[in-house]
Amino acid sequence: MLDPRIELSNMIWEMREKLNHIEMKLWEIPHHEEPVQEYEAVFTAPAEGDYLHPATPTHHKPEGFSDAAYWDECCQCWMEPTPYEWDEHNYVCNANCDVSYDSASTEWVEGEDWSNHYADDWYDHGNVEVHHEEVSTEVEMPEPVHTEPVLDADGFVIEDEAPVEPAPETPAEGEMEPAPEVVVEAAPEMEPAPETAPEMEPEMAPETTEAPEQGDDNPPAV
Repeated sequence: MLDPRIELSNMIWEMREKLNHIEMKLWEIPHHEEPVQEYEAVFTAPAEGDYLHPATPTHHKPEGFSDAAYWDECCQCWMEPTPYEWDEHNYVCNANCDVSYDSASTEWVEGEDWSNHYADDWYDHGNVEVHHEEVSTEVEMPEPVHTEPVLDADGFVIEDEAPVEPAPETPAEGEMEPAPEVVVEAAPEMEPAPETAPEMEPEMAPETTEAPEQGDDNPPAV
């Protein structure tokens, strides 16, 4: 049974390799077909031999490594091949500080790795200041919401029902809210009605008297 961290380390190495391939694909994009004259700045990829190119070793191969040692582009360091199948990319043993490659016996042996003090001539690790940022662990808690339980007809709490939030406070008696102002628009002025002529009373026809008939001594009464 292998330590599961060995498998994870191999996966991380493979992810680094894929990132390198993606970056190099970006560098392969040609520029001659692009309107480079219109660009404010033109991207220029590093060539092999440049310090930032993954295939360029940034330091010489350390003493004690065999001729089979190679520059690892993913980890940016020299790697000594390991004989173990589970160390697929030779990363696990090279990273282990408790094992070291013995160039005399050409074997990996247990003990303090010579590379643990590889940079002692360059850096004074005892005087390196390490700055730690203090992170506050206090968590702001939201204000509690006070709710009233739901009661049945007998006054017992109904557990299955969700609590009901209290109704908003109503103003006390005597503290009436001011009534909204009512704007009354003036009625439009009416035009006076046209004057009509007074009605004329009908004229009475004059009364007529009947003429007396001949031989009638009494005249008709009026």
